[in-house]
Amino acid sequence: MCSKEDIVRMHHILDAAKEAVSFAQGNIRNSLDKNRMLVLSLVKDVEILGELPLMFQRVYSRFL
Repeated sequence: MCSKEDIVRMHHILDAAKEAVSFAQGNIRNSLDKNRMLVLSLVKDVEILGELPLMFQRVYSRFL
């Protein structure tokens, strides 16, 4: 079973994925060259998404 902390972390990861999609919609590659705030926002969300493998490893290792 997941701890409350694990569930909160999973919600943050899901929120970051939704946010990244929202930020990217309606933009083209050229937007990244012109909008530094967009780039930094997407990078931050991707960093959060990068926590997902470690999260799964920690949660599922309890069941092995």
